[in-house]
Amino acid sequence: MKKLIINELTFAFNKQEHPFFHDIHIEFASGNIYFIQGKNGVGKSTFFSILQGTTPRNATLTGTVTFDNNQFIIKNNCIDTHISSHVKTVVQDITQMIVTTMTVEENLRLAHLPTYPRLIPLSHTINIPIIMHDFGIDSLTDVQRLSGGQKQILAIMMALQKPTQILLLDEPTAALDEKNTHMVMQFLTNLAKTLDLIIIIITHDKELTTTYAQNRTVAIRVEAKGIRTITML
Repeated sequence: MKKLIINELTFAFNKQEHPFFHDIHIEFASGNIYFIQGKNGVGKSTFFSILQGTTPRNATLTGTVTFDNNQFIIKNNCIDTHISSHVKTVVQDITQMIVTTMTVEENLRLAHLPTYPRLIPLSHTINIPIIMHDFGIDSLTDVQRLSGGQKQILAIMMALQKPTQILLLDEPTAALDEKNTHMVMQFLTNLAKTLDLIIIIITHDKELTTTYAQNRTVAIRVEAKGIRTITML
């Protein structure tokens, strides 16, 4: 089991009188799924950007982050790339990630391309995880024939084609019915255990957290002077 421990984290936007986050301490353990809740604008996406290492350079970020028993002091307003390079995100609009005119296999090959790809052919071989077959996803299936839940699973697996230890998802079940929501959550539960991942999900769906959180709900609240606190419920 690996742990992500955030300690004494303080974040402020440029020229902000009071910090946005102040003296945050929170821990996440691998093999588990965590849910982040809070009103719109409370700072859920900002917390994700901190983990991704994409905070504005003119902001102020301090504190320490410990991962896999190694402690990193935050420098230059950004968490260490040793951590952020292993953080992958599945955005809310998965049409930004998948190509519906391609097959499942072709999309996974596409995910193997580097961030700044050259004019090189896609890989000829790709490992289609057995776990995808368990959810009725065949490598040669056209993406447009997949259900909403299966498309979400494909987007997740595309994010995982690069080395990943922390997986972030923004409202992954927002557009899904109950059946497909259960499919995605079952997939993520299996994935967290199988790959020993830390999975963190932003959601407004209280029923989702009630069903799947298992006492791992993270709440972001606005306190006095607009300072946000992050607590594990």
